[in-house]
Amino acid sequence: MEDLKIQIELKDKMIKTLQDSIKLKEDQIATLMDSLSLKDKQLESLQASLEKKDEKIKALEETLEIKKEELKKLSSATIIDDAVLNEKDELIEELNNKIEILNQELEKSDEEIEKLKLANQLLKENKKESASSTSQIINYTHYELSRDDILSYMKKILDQALHKVIITTPTITDLQELYLYEIKSSVSMSISCFIDQSNPDDMELLEEFEHFDNINIRHFEEKDRYMMLKDGEELLLGIIGENNSNILIFHTLDPKHVKTLNSLAIDSWVRSKKIVF
Repeated sequence: MEDLKIQIELKDKMIKTLQDSIKLKEDQIATLMDSLSLKDKQLESLQASLEKKDEKIKALEETLEIKKEELKKLSSATIIDDAVLNEKDELIEELNNKIEILNQELEKSDEEIEKLKLANQLLKENKKESASSTSQIINYTHYELSRDDILSYMKKILDQALHKVIITTPTITDLQELYLYEIKSSVSMSISCFIDQSNPDDMELLEEFEHFDNINIRHFEEKDRYMMLKDGEELLLGIIGENNSNILIFHTLDPKHVKTLNSLAIDSWVRSKKIVF
């Protein structure tokens, strides 16, 4: 009799445990239902917001069409009002500004032409010296070449790359002139240049270039050279002299030249260091 009583008590406890467990499950289900209801409300709210945005876009498109029609009417109208006159005045001012900018560019072009004339004269003098000494060696001691000319030439070489390019420029800002983001992603680029870590602009450029999987860029302390080795078969190397515009530069596709000068070409990459953010 006593054993039966104990068994009944155990059964009662098991029933109570099961009932508690069922209640807990019911509470969890209720919580999930509440959560689902909240999500449904959020979806409804988002849907309503999207519909409002669609309405605004449609309203803007309609406004734009109306403005287009108004402009057509204005262009065909025979009576010119003050608004049209003001618009024309603004256009004239804008064109005058463009003319001024073009004049400034022409002045710069004139300066570049003078530089080219001087460089040409120096080349002629070098040729005369070479002829008089029965030598074809060019004297680069006073030869001047602009940064823009070199970077433009490097860009032409880079555009022909198929597999791998090693590049060195004096500073990271020079790389902007090479438009690296236009190069095919299949071309691997190893780049060394001076990066001023205290300069936000330099660091912003570095972060921008690091987003490209095919670009590996390092800090190189020296600012004394331009270099591009394309696919191991074409080399451009420019050494900056005492004067920044005095650059000893040569370009070759000769395999023996490239092989002999390879170690000098990649020297800046070997000595450069990775910057860790």
